[in-house]
Amino acid sequence: MADREPVGVLGGTFDPVHFGHLVIAEQARERLGLRRIWFLPCAVPPHKDPVGVASAEHRAAMIAAAIARRPGLELCDFELRTGIVQYTIDTLRALRRAPFHVNPVFLLGFDSLAELPTWRLHTALLTEFDLVVVDRPDDPRGTARLAPEVVRVLTQAPSDAESCARIGLGRGGRVFRLPVPPTPISSHVVRARAAAGDSLAGLVPDSVARYIQDKHVYR
Repeated sequence: MADREPVGVLGGTFDPVHFGHLVIAEQARERLGLRRIWFLPCAVPPHKDPVGVASAEHRAAMIAAAIARRPGLELCDFELRTGIVQYTIDTLRALRRAPFHVNPVFLLGFDSLAELPTWRLHTALLTEFDLVVVDRPDDPRGTARLAPEVVRVLTQAPSDAESCARIGLGRGGRVFRLPVPPTPISSHVVRARAAAGDSLAGLVPDSVARYIQDKHVYR
């Protein structure tokens, strides 16, 4: 386990990927000293109506376009290749095995962390993997909405990459808070503007905007 590379894993629907996702990934990579962050789009969104979601092909292509010139950000199509609903614990366990042979560090938002007790085998997830919760500094709700079992293992992320290396990031059993300035962008807004034919400037990279326009993804 100790010889495996810790790799950040940012999962989601990414419908579409936008600057908010990219900020989270780049902040986590830099501040946690991770060499790579994997964007892990799901094949079938577990909590959304799949009828209204862009195809896996489109979502993967938009991620690839967004990260093409961003070192350390990579597309992981593991869940897309399954074609079915995948649970986080099963995916992370699979990524930890050969041929990937990495220690996944799972990135998630504070809202998702609050819902963690409803996830499949959430106790195993907390025990086996390190989680990094993107913590908005201006969020007044704090830890009050977290389950006690989550609060017990919640700690502040180390202040620099060297400190992260010393604690063996990726060994599991901890939840790190990583304060990241909010980026007020939602995929819903991007889709609505794209459907109306409005400009997507400032919401998604130009390469993603061109893809959406050329492929008529949301129109």
